[in-house]
Amino acid sequence: MSQTVNSSKQVIPGLPRKPLTPEQQLEALNRVQSQAEARVELGLKLFKAAENHTRSQQKMLDQIKAEQQQLRDQVNEDVAKSLHAYDQWVGQMDENFTRSLQNLEAKIERLQENWMATQQRIEAMIERSAQMFAVTHGMDNPVTDEAPEQSQAQQQAQVTEEETPHAISIAPVEDDTEIQDESNESDATIEAQTAEPQAQEQPKVQPRLKPESGAMYTDLLKQLRQQADERKSEES
Repeated sequence: MSQTVNSSKQVIPGLPRKPLTPEQQLEALNRVQSQAEARVELGLKLFKAAENHTRSQQKMLDQIKAEQQQLRDQVNEDVAKSLHAYDQWVGQMDENFTRSLQNLEAKIERLQENWMATQQRIEAMIERSAQMFAVTHGMDNPVTDEAPEQSQAQQQAQVTEEETPHAISIAPVEDDTEIQDESNESDATIEAQTAEPQAQEQPKVQPRLKPESGAMYTDLLKQLRQQADERKSEES
């Protein structure tokens, strides 16, 4: 019975069957201590590796932050330069625009003054040509208020000649002298009119124009207006 129990017991390898001697205990302690030191050393190595990795990550973060700050500063500087350049451009454009507006207003005023002066010259030329045309037409066909009176005086003289034949020798002499005096007066008035055509006033009775002379007058006015329009187009 005891033999069967002893035979059933198994011996575990690595475990002494007997109590350890002091030497064996020291050896076991040294082995455990060396394993612990190896583990500590491995832990230190892992810690140093983690610390180095953390430092590298921190350096990378610091570098990224520095680059971001540099980029931010550069962007701010570029924006400030752009705003300054834009302000200068806007100010210059405003100044140029106001200057161009002032120049345009001055040019428009000069054109208006030139156009007013041209209109005045045209009106003066038309008035002068009308006066000269009236004077020349009056020289060709003088018509005054004295003409009906002269015709009435001639009719009365003819009637008196028919009634009194003895006054024939006297009446013609008086008529001739009156006609000569009237012709001299008309010549003097014509010379005064031609010498001062601008200062002369319009006669009370306007001379009756012939169709040909009226057409010439209208042609002259058309030519003057065409010249005025051409000057206006050239100035504009």
